[in-house]
Amino acid sequence: MKKGIFKKFSKKIYFIPILYVGIFVLIAMMFIALDYQGEYIPGGFLTGIELGTTILVMVIGTMATLRTASFSIIMIVLTLYENQLSPRTLQDFLEKRITQRIIGYYVGALVFSIISLFEIKMGTESALVVTPTVSIFFLVIGILVFIFFMHHISKSIQSTVFILNIVEEADRLLSKKQKMIKDDPNISSESIENFPELIDGNSIDISMEKSGFIKLYNEEGLFSFACRQGLTLYFERKVGEHIMEDVPVIKVFNYSGSLSSDELAA
Repeated sequence: MKKGIFKKFSKKIYFIPILYVGIFVLIAMMFIALDYQGEYIPGGFLTGIELGTTILVMVIGTMATLRTASFSIIMIVLTLYENQLSPRTLQDFLEKRITQRIIGYYVGALVFSIISLFEIKMGTESALVVTPTVSIFFLVIGILVFIFFMHHISKSIQSTVFILNIVEEADRLLSKKQKMIKDDPNISSESIENFPELIDGNSIDISMEKSGFIKLYNEEGLFSFACRQGLTLYFERKVGEHIMEDVPVIKVFNYSGSLSSDELAA
């Protein structure tokens, strides 16, 4: 159960940013500990309190600017997607790991600099610290990340790239589905005509109670139900098809008694 909760939480948009913030907090604590043991750090990486404060304030301002610019670009892209492409792309863009990692990096680096600033403010005037130097390193990486982000955005808003991504995603899902069917002996994609022993047996049709599109089948639930009851299920209609009322959707073989769509849904 815990594994399922973690898996569900890991798919949230805010999971990666929160993870990055946690990592940067740990990094800040590590370098703060090193500040109290300056003899283990080369002198060229150490700065005084006054200079370090100036550096961290500059880094915080720059990181905040880069973060704001990135958020503004993301909002512009989302508006463009909504107006010119499918609204479904809004969720796709936000769920991309690249977008989440960039947001996480900027927020995490900003948190690192703020923690470091508070830490050196509490130090003595003669102390030497390393965190301002580390924050400059993170700032340089942040600028490179911003350049990469601009390149990524310029590609993602191109309709040809967007269509190619859809094709690749569809191909990946189809390949995954085909592999699952191939590896599972209890599932077959063959036509019902290839199973004469089923055709000659007892069967019952489960029909639609009202017209509409088939959005999905609860495959795990249906498979579990079929195993418990010793049934064989044949899906006559595909996901995405529009079905009229009382049209058969699932054919149930090896049944005893009667089954309803409510029993299958359960």
